Amino acid sequence: EEKKNALQLQEAGLFKIKNFSSTSLLSFHSFEPALIATGNGYVNVYNAETNEHMVTFPNGSKCCQVTSCSWLNDESNSLLLAGGADGKIRVFDGLFLPNDGISREKPSLVSSFVAAPEIATETRYTSGLVSEWQQLGGRLFVGGNSAFIRLYDLAAEKCINSFNTKSETCSVTTLATAWQKDISGYSGLGPDVIIAGYGNGSVRLFDARSNNGELILHSSGEGFGRQRRKRYTTYSETGHNSWVVDLSFRNYGSRQEIVSGCVEGNIKFFDLRYREALRTIDHGHKMQMTALSSHSKIPMIAAGSP
Repeated sequence: EEKKNALQLQEAGLFKIKNFSSTSLLSFHSFEPALIATGNGYVNVYNAETNEHMVTFPNGSKCCQVTSCSWLNDESNSLLLAGGADGKIRVFDGLFLPNDGISREKPSLVSSFVAAPEIATETRYTSGLVSEWQQLGGRLFVGGNSAFIRLYDLAAEKCINSFNTKSETCSVTTLATAWQKDISGYSGLGPDVIIAGYGNGSVRLFDARSNNGELILHSSGEGFGRQRRKRYTTYSETGHNSWVVDLSFRNYGSRQEIVSGCVEGNIKFFDLRYREALRTIDHGHKMQMTALSSHSKIPMIAAGSP
């Protein structure tokens, strides 16, 4: 019983966000105590150690809804990349002081370009633009309410590959790559392996080296299947049945561990080598889960709700 109690997650901080009604995204910085919270076209920056609000700024002149965000150069001179519902990528600078403290001044916009020109914005429920930053090589994967997943060279702001999402009925809601940096260097399944979550709860794993984005793993609410000779090996229940809010590969533990969460509030931890989820927890709110962020270096999770 004592061991069971010791494994329970504990609430370390509580942030009350006053200037918008719903939290749409959360993102931890890998090394600094900065936590990003977005909603209603604005970005809030918090100090996760002191629970202090630092600064609020709009995503562009028209306060476009932020649908994805990533930290660039997280080891030094960090920039914030924000993807919007209008299909644009915006990069902000000035969130940190020279002494690595979090700034209270509004950051400056240093770059902006259209990453998904055909993105659909007329639907009521849309994922907008979702992205995944890969520090190694400066590559950016972009998808969302679009039929394509694109790979960009961010320094050149040039698309170097694109492939179909393999889904005609729902949009991509989140992207993650299986390649992260730790103290011993880069680790994971490889820089070209990318996993996508969809609006119907399904998850697909792609190989970005192929021009048509070869599908190497697929899951739905009925479980996971690995494609072999045009067949799927059926796994037991590990998928979600609703909109996938966030998913990510983890550096700690096995190289093949994934954390995912859906709107229903279920957060699942699973290993691609096993047939069942390692465990499932509830996000702890009475309402739906609208945002989820899993720290890349330590076992810490932040979940948001309306």
